[in-house]
Amino acid sequence: MKQVLRCSVLALALFASGFAANGWAQAWPSKPIRIVIGFPPGTVIDASMRIVAAEMEKRLGQQILLEFKPGANGTIGAKAVVTAPPDGYTLNYGNSVSIHPLFTRNNAVDVTKEMVSVSNIMGTPFYFLASAKLQARTFEELLKLNKASADGHSQGNSVEVQDLIFDMLKDRTGFVSRSIPYKGSSQTVLSLLAGEVDVSIGSILAYIPHVQAGTVRPMFILSSSRHPQYPNLPTSAEVGIPNFDLGLDYGLWAPLGTPNDIVQKLALEAAAATRVPSVAEQIRKFGSEPIGSTPEGQLRTFNAQMKVWAEAIQRSGFKPK
Repeated sequence: MKQVLRCSVLALALFASGFAANGWAQAWPSKPIRIVIGFPPGTVIDASMRIVAAEMEKRLGQQILLEFKPGANGTIGAKAVVTAPPDGYTLNYGNSVSIHPLFTRNNAVDVTKEMVSVSNIMGTPFYFLASAKLQARTFEELLKLNKASADGHSQGNSVEVQDLIFDMLKDRTGFVSRSIPYKGSSQTVLSLLAGEVDVSIGSILAYIPHVQAGTVRPMFILSSSRHPQYPNLPTSAEVGIPNFDLGLDYGLWAPLGTPNDIVQKLALEAAAATRVPSVAEQIRKFGSEPIGSTPEGQLRTFNAQMKVWAEAIQRSGFKPK
């Protein structure tokens, strides 16, 4: 009788603990969710997350707050998330390549070891952009001017990845450039408009009004296919640089130890948000493509991309600053 009683008490305790755990999971989210972005407002990271977060808020029933912690190629923001409580209320959003030890000498973050994958929100191909103050209207014309110049052209960058791409471009075409670093892409835009730098490679979002005004000139897209938003813009292969398809993915990551059920819930709602027609359309207007992956899908993509970058670094001898 006592044995039966003990078993009954144990079963009740297990049931109660399971109920409490399920009840806790079901209660999430019970307060606003904070998404940390390691770059200043006005970038493609900011713009894309605002529209995705607005849809996620509807589905989760909680406010999503964007917090900007710019600096050190995004590592300041990433570090803030690495050390945050793993309760599903603090996330990092951005491109995780630029903060990897391959590209950042100090305070780097390897998301595969220090964070938990949530969802890859969108993919953004790089674009080669030039100041309209330059005489050249095409990359072919610019390359001729570059080769005739004693010190080449100046290029603005806000992440270490851009320096590597210009190293790769030099290896492929002989294009010589002098790197001028900035804390964010918005500063690079202003410098390109002012003629302080000649060219840059990156997302086209911040340049769109200037492209429309004719003050910034996109010369090609680093992709194997033309983008529907810019059908007249040639691909890298079409300007004579085959197999030069490069870009970045932007995704959500959580602190290590975040409960899997919360991670899966976040991934589900993030993916659903990217599939809303108005959201997908807006993302494409950025010159990007909506993805909305599973946590596992984002991790596979990230590892595959890092393999490509690692091989490129080995060939070029690139050193992070």
